[in-house]
Amino acid sequence: MGNKAREFDKIAHEIFAPIYPAIARQVLDKAQINEGICLDIGCGSGHLGLAIAEVSDLDIYLMDNSLEAIEVLKESIVRQQLESRAKPLVGDVHDIPLETGSVQIAISRGSMFFWEEQVQALNEIYRVLAPGGLAYIGGGFGSPEIKKRVDEKMSQINPDWFGFVNKNIGPEQPPKWRDILSKTDIPEFDIEHNSYEMWLVFRK
Repeated sequence: MGNKAREFDKIAHEIFAPIYPAIARQVLDKAQINEGICLDIGCGSGHLGLAIAEVSDLDIYLMDNSLEAIEVLKESIVRQQLESRAKPLVGDVHDIPLETGSVQIAISRGSMFFWEEQVQALNEIYRVLAPGGLAYIGGGFGSPEIKKRVDEKMSQINPDWFGFVNKNIGPEQPPKWRDILSKTDIPEFDIEHNSYEMWLVFRK
């Protein structure tokens, strides 16, 4: 597992790197929130959360249930000199170890496709959101141009890359997630979907 965490971090650095700053800007433009706490759920080695830290005044809680990923994350925090604002957090989306109403922005790229209980997980995210807080949960590449560059490289590594992407953010996914969201305690939500991304977006 430790090797997998480092393998993913290597791919994130070498191939996915342009994605994270682009999504960070999307999230902050949507949220119009620059202070408080941002929770990065299923953060892996923390690339999205740390990208948000770089361009905002938010304190970042980076949560993953993999101790190996957290160890890689700690190295990234030190390397980017964000020790004062970035906090590693071992935890699971189905039982987030934070107080109700304590998070201004909740983000997650790529983790929801692996959740065992999607309704419970989404309810937990809604629980920890502060009034007016934004959740931005899903998967994407930041722009069509970035997706094209990533596709070119990843398809050489993974022959089923396009099938994997379609399974996660293809045209059949928004109706599926709309049905899941309708079973949660979240009163209002939106699903943003196009050829390069799908995000579940809701406020409290």
